[in-house]
Amino acid sequence: MWASQIATFCCEEWAMNILSKDLNLLVLIKILNEEKNLTRAAKKMGISQPALSGKLNRLRDEFDDPLFVKSQSGVTPTPKALDLASRIDSVIRIIDDFYFKSNDIDLKAKTDIITLFTTEYVDFLLLPKLLAKVDEVAPNIKLRTFNTSIGLPEKELVNGECDIAIAGYFVKENGNFYQQNLRTDKFVALYDKCNKNVKGDLSLENYLRSSHILTTFSGDFDGIVDVELRKANKVRKVVAGTTSFLVPQEIISKSNYILSCLEPLADKSIHTNSNLVKSDLPFSVKRVSIKQFWHERTHYDPLRIWLRKEIFNILSVDDK
Repeated sequence: MWASQIATFCCEEWAMNILSKDLNLLVLIKILNEEKNLTRAAKKMGISQPALSGKLNRLRDEFDDPLFVKSQSGVTPTPKALDLASRIDSVIRIIDDFYFKSNDIDLKAKTDIITLFTTEYVDFLLLPKLLAKVDEVAPNIKLRTFNTSIGLPEKELVNGECDIAIAGYFVKENGNFYQQNLRTDKFVALYDKCNKNVKGDLSLENYLRSSHILTTFSGDFDGIVDVELRKANKVRKVVAGTTSFLVPQEIISKSNYILSCLEPLADKSIHTNSNLVKSDLPFSVKRVSIKQFWHERTHYDPLRIWLRKEIFNILSVDDK
């Protein structure tokens, strides 16, 4: 009788201890210890910095310790945080494995339609390998893509018309949307060997002397390259804009035009047209960060979790 009562008491005490905890907060300790910066940690977790600060305050109350204190470069872990971080990896792996197996599905038998809102550039990088993987692992899944224009398709993500949005120009700090960095690509100049305005190495002078083609979604002629040129009080002559990432490579062939494009497109164009050459831009331009976004509605779906992992694996493998 006494043994039974003791066992019941211990079970109830254990249950109350677990029920009072938010195990998801353990991930925050791990990431903050790795990044030692609130902004970077928030981006890595796909949440806003105020949301991260709120979670950190809950952890501080729970462990009665500041855990991470401000430093000159960001935050520094306390001895308590270091002790927790040293033991947390194994806990997270056990919990992650538990939930993964609980949500395991038969991908071979699964039927569904996945909709991606993305760009022609991402289609070019992603679809050949992704379709081959889907055919191998989940052959009854259908993929469809729609070209997206300027902004994140929030409404479509919320109402289910879009499962994943991928591009290099989406910006969103909304708690209902998750985001993941996939790759970064740099701009290069692509032109024909016969370009009369380029003699020897591509200098700023002959870059500005040439006429330019660009890809534009809004219809204007003001791209990332033009923004950077203006910082140096320089302007290039843009003669045409197109919504396509692939057509401009054909336009510049056997012409004096220059196309400033992302490096994988330049490499593909040179592979198919040996008369084209690429060169580093003669001025600094920030790299483009390609990200995938999804809504809380699909965050826990096993099929879409698998697909997002495959997208990450494909696009990040040759990140330069």
